[in-house]
Amino acid sequence: ETLAEMAAGTETAWNYPQENHGTFTYFLLRKLQESKGNATLGELADYVRDNVEKTNMRLRSVRQSPNVNPSPSYDGDWRSLRLAK
Repeated sequence: ETLAEMAAGTETAWNYPQENHGTFTYFLLRKLQESKGNATLGELADYVRDNVEKTNMRLRSVRQSPNVNPSPSYDGDWRSLRLAK
């Protein structure tokens, strides 16, 4: 895990000691497991962002705002792409 992938700007990527993962990784894996991969990228992004923000505010009173930066070469609506069919 790199800070650039999990925190915006000057924010810090935080661990989630109760779950033995970083906060970002925990909620990413949780959504993938719960949905069995049957989710859109938008659903995944929203779930991870919302839960990471809420958890870090609750545990530490700090902000961590994961965001998605799709490739400039992608010309479609990335939010509607499905992980599995």
